[in-house]
Amino acid sequence: MAFRRHRRFLAAALLPPLCALAACATIDMSQKPPSDWPMLHMEILQNVPKLVKAYCPGFGVFGCTVSEFDGVRCLVMMTTYSQRDLDIELSHKHCMGYDHVGETTMRDAWSDYKKSNRVYRAEREIEHLAK
Repeated sequence: MAFRRHRRFLAAALLPPLCALAACATIDMSQKPPSDWPMLHMEILQNVPKLVKAYCPGFGVFGCTVSEFDGVRCLVMMTTYSQRDLDIELSHKHCMGYDHVGETTMRDAWSDYKKSNRVYRAEREIEHLAK
């Protein structure tokens, strides 16, 4: 009887994390990353809940991938709750520029970086003039 009374609460509490987990497990391999996406070195930081909280707002207790284009690296931050192998495989795809289905987070980050980085723009201008 107690279960029936709390069924709605349990559904409300469990549904968002399960949906988030399902979304994280779905990478859109049909949408290729930008053609000029840089090769990023993947660094894995495990059991870093404070970093996850600071750099991964809205991603709950699992973690996220942060691209540092200046440092040519891709930081994979995970908590102890992560499913290590699955998270690393998905994060590797993020480091290669792939997004979740229906999202453009990685693509937007690369586009924003190129627009705001004077050195990157100068290098592209030099390449264009050299042609």
